[in-house]
Amino acid sequence: MQLRISVPDFCFPEAKYSLEILFRCIAFDDFCIEASNSGQNFEFTNGEGQLILTIENHFFIKEMAYSEALIPKSISFTDLTIDDSKFEIVHFYGESHFSNHILKTDIISSTFFMASRWEESVIKERDQHGRFDENRALAVEHKFITRPVINEYANLLKSILQLYGTKFTDKEQPANIQITFDIDYMYKWKTWKSIVGNLYRKGPTWNDKLSYIQTFLQSKILGQKEHDPFFSFPYLMETLSKLESKAIFYFMANDVNSTFDYRDYDLKSQEIQHVFKEIIQNGHEIGLHSSFNAFDEKDMLQKEKNNLEVASGVPITSIRAHYLKITPDHSLCLINEANFTKDSSMMYACNFGFRCGATIPIPYFDLKSREVTNLKLIPTIAMSSVGINTDYDNQYRVIEYQIGQVKNHGGHAQVIWHNSDLDTGEKKSLYQRVIKKIAD
Repeated sequence: MQLRISVPDFCFPEAKYSLEILFRCIAFDDFCIEASNSGQNFEFTNGEGQLILTIENHFFIKEMAYSEALIPKSISFTDLTIDDSKFEIVHFYGESHFSNHILKTDIISSTFFMASRWEESVIKERDQHGRFDENRALAVEHKFITRPVINEYANLLKSILQLYGTKFTDKEQPANIQITFDIDYMYKWKTWKSIVGNLYRKGPTWNDKLSYIQTFLQSKILGQKEHDPFFSFPYLMETLSKLESKAIFYFMANDVNSTFDYRDYDLKSQEIQHVFKEIIQNGHEIGLHSSFNAFDEKDMLQKEKNNLEVASGVPITSIRAHYLKITPDHSLCLINEANFTKDSSMMYACNFGFRCGATIPIPYFDLKSREVTNLKLIPTIAMSSVGINTDYDNQYRVIEYQIGQVKNHGGHAQVIWHNSDLDTGEKKSLYQRVIKKIAD
């Protein structure tokens, strides 16, 4: 065993959780973590029993109660130099200083702050949809949401440990970026008003509008629903096959809130059953896009999960909440209890990036029980917004930057697309640019 790490017993679950995330970011597993009833800091000992590193604890105390007062009032962006390598890190707790085997910057507590999202449980403000007000998030307020700060802490820790003789393998953390699709609704053409409105709307080209007329006649007049512009599964199967990429399709299985649940498809219909068959045969995954109200009701979550499993004929283990409506202290607990193993809702609707601070899946930490659960929070780093924003070049630049961060650090992350964001030539062009960037 190369490393033994002693942590205070009063914060053992939290420190162990944070350290395991840090080491997973740098693909290191030759360590053990022990609780100490006497120490206050985090101490690293090598295989010969020598103390090689102390990370000062500037956050955890006995019988800790999380409150808004514990959120840093300010943060700084500081440089630390380790063996001629410079690391710019986001500094939360402690002092920005390293010397004589002592790191005064508390990267372990900072890792816990980002990964556990306890910040979102103590700030009570909610937006118009009942979500955590993302503008109150420290990472949004101080504009580091686009940085995977936990990966940056991990690289700093690796450099320090290497300085003191810890051996790391040369294997790199592979980067896996997955395109995923939220199927909020399936059909563009619902009434005559919809075709008239789209023909007068600015944005679509004349070729797009001619296509609108053709697909309206085919899908609405002739009843061939598979020709509707939003019914884009044949196109998606073709593009994914060319890139040899495997996607997740998140389907809704309930529509209890008429204001926010727009589902216009029947899971048992012939068209959807054919779609399910194609998705499964091509090696893609089906996940649940839970309804607007389900974030607060375990029975509803379980019902929607069961409905989708029966309709698709496959186990459903992945979930993404509609409107990304999620609360770390409550709804993630319900999702875990409903036996989902992967959640990809942890992205802010307007501020794309790393809500949990890392490019790798983060285990959900139950703050009430102080336990690590089996639920993995998949980093969801960006989303297509072409329905509300036509600056396609800017959208591409934002998504491209987040993809680059994952490729730089390694890990596994998802990008959200919508089947309804493929009904014009420009929208398809943006989608193709994004999936090509993922594949490069």
